[in-house]
Amino acid sequence: MSARPVSVRRAGFSLIELVTVIAVIGILLALIVPAVGGIQDGARKAQAANKLRQIAQSYQTYLQRTGGQKALNASNAHAWAAELAERADLNVPDVWIVDEDPLVVATTATRPGVIALPPSGDATNWTTSTEFTAFPLSFAVANKLNPAAPAATTPLAWTRGLETDGTWRAEDAAKPSVYGSEGGHIVFLDGHVRFYSDLGEDGGQLQDYTSKQRTSNLLEALSPGAEGLDMDGSAF
Repeated sequence: MSARPVSVRRAGFSLIELVTVIAVIGILLALIVPAVGGIQDGARKAQAANKLRQIAQSYQTYLQRTGGQKALNASNAHAWAAELAERADLNVPDVWIVDEDPLVVATTATRPGVIALPPSGDATNWTTSTEFTAFPLSFAVANKLNPAAPAATTPLAWTRGLETDGTWRAEDAAKPSVYGSEGGHIVFLDGHVRFYSDLGEDGGQLQDYTSKQRTSNLLEALSPGAEGLDMDGSAF
């Protein structure tokens, strides 16, 4: 009897099979990568919003400890933050810093450990940390705000780089916003936070303090005499 030839199965993939697998992987990556990026971006924005809530809570503590009558008045956002550190126990610099902020990414300054130092020895006044004053802050604040301002409609702090027309500065600006022209957060006196792409949408996303009409200019939403401050002084 003659031996029957044995069939040998070739191992591996054909060129067509490899190309098909690569194409499928490419399609999956195209679907997964943007989704993962969106989730990470959302998580970072949520973290920034939480920092603004902490600032609002600390400001309410400040009002309680000063009898609800004293407007917080400072020369810039660093000094404003130092007031909360001294009078409302918010002495954590990271609350004022967003890691993806272009100015934070670019700075070579030492990241501060505290905002202000309590008095020691015979001293009676707190001292703002020099490392804190040298570090860029990601938020601007409402200075000299009337303590009795409507809590739900009065902005207290917001993502740095907001213009009076309701848009945020682009990434290529001299002092860009944290998210460029994409938008930014605003926290109101009552502690609620919202992300806005453009405050000019639908006739204005804020409420004018005096007229109660819609406005895109954040300054018009503040009480008379109040002003916006960032780390360099006037925010506008």
